[in-house]
Amino acid sequence: MYEEVYSKWENRILTDGSRQNERMGCGFAHYQDGFQIDFKVFKLSDASLVFMAEMTSIRETVEYVIESGLGPTQIISDSRSSLMALASTYEKRSFINEIKRKIKFHKHKIGLCWMKALKAYTGNKRADLSLPLYPCRS
Repeated sequence: MYEEVYSKWENRILTDGSRQNERMGCGFAHYQDGFQIDFKVFKLSDASLVFMAEMTSIRETVEYVIESGLGPTQIISDSRSSLMALASTYEKRSFINEIKRKIKFHKHKIGLCWMKALKAYTGNKRADLSLPLYPCRS
C-alpha cells in the first residue's frame, strides 16, 4: 500500500503528528513541483496519543486532497505504524477503515509513502513541516 517516490505524483504532502511541551498536534505541508504551496496545522486534545495524531494528520490530508480536487498526490508519513494500520487487511477501528475506504475510492489519485527521514523532524509547527523532499523507502 505504500511505495517509493515516483515522478507520476504531481503533488506531495508531508504529514506529521507529535507531542511537544505536553501539547498534542498534527499537520501537513503540500508541495507541488518542489515548492510548498499550502500547510495546515491542527490542535488535538493533550490526552491524545501520538498514533492518533499521526492518523488524524493522514485523515485530514486525504480530506484536503479530495476537497481540493488535486491531481495525483503522494502522502508522505514517517509513521510506519499508521501506514501499517492502513495497509492491514483486517482492521476493527472504524476511523481507520473510513480513511482506507476513501483512499481506495481514490486509489489512482492518492498514494502513501513512508519516509524514515521525517523521524528527526517532530512537531506541528510550519518549520517542522517545511522539509525538503527526500526519496522515500518502502
